[in-house]
Amino acid sequence: MTTIPAAVSTKPYVSSLSAWQRLMTNRNWIALWFMLPAAGFLILFLAYPLGLGVWMSFTDVR
Repeated sequence: MTTIPAAVSTKPYVSSLSAWQRLMTNRNWIALWFMLPAAGFLILFLAYPLGLGVWMSFTDVR
């Protein structure tokens, strides 16, 4: 019968970084963080006026 030495662990490797730190260094999330200002700009200056114009065209608004 063989035994596992005490120095060798059978548990998976767990990073010492917190979940927030791992999220902030993930390349996919970094791309999302960089796209958020552009998305906000597009929504504010393009989608909102377009939606408002459509809404006003179907209602009796002056």
